[in-house]
Amino acid sequence: MALNNYYDYLKEKPIYYSIIVWGAISLIFLNFYMSIWGFEKIAIYKAKDQSNIIEGCAYHRGEFKTKYGGGYYLNIGGTTIKDDLITSKKFPFNIKKREFYKDINADHFGCHTVKYIKIDLYVTKKIFLYDYLK
Repeated sequence: MALNNYYDYLKEKPIYYSIIVWGAISLIFLNFYMSIWGFEKIAIYKAKDQSNIIEGCAYHRGEFKTKYGGGYYLNIGGTTIKDDLITSKKFPFNIKKREFYKDINADHFGCHTVKYIKIDLYVTKKIFLYDYLK
């Protein structure tokens, strides 16, 4: 029996269709979970071991504007990131955040020394600022 296309094949074998649909739904749920809670929990866990905290420079790479405000593009450890989701309330950087942004505004081209935690998974790379050293 020759099948005309992929949809006929899925009609013949509905288990493959179920695997594809539930796999896609699972990936969407996992992405939502990781972006809201997961990466921050991993960063907090990695911060317990001091060898995971890396010292480096944060460079100003530009600004972005949104409907509700704006922010900066930062280059930290060779990775350019937006500054909106790069910190946790449990890190010392949260206290020094205002000072950091004041220094970034004053000196766009200089090196701003920070400590950061790098989360390097197979699919994505995230950086969380741990502390600002001036």
